[in-house]
Amino acid sequence: VYDLSLEALLAATRRRDQRAARARQVAIYLAHVVFRMMLAAVARGFGRDRSTASHACCHIEALRGDPSSTA
Repeated sequence: VYDLSLEALLAATRRRDQRAARARQVAIYLAHVVFRMMLAAVARGFGRDRSTASHACCHIEALRGDPSSTA
């Protein structure tokens, strides 16, 4: 859907590519919700900390209720 490489998805950059950031948030959300992975494990897999993974999940969950969002 986002047409990104794995390298772009796992990149350590912050806010330089909003499309990659959104894709990463969706991937974190799916890993946590669909695969029932603990946030700490998901965060480690993406090279982030647990609070970042938690924020991603909360953000994507909030977008799910917004009909104008593209998440």
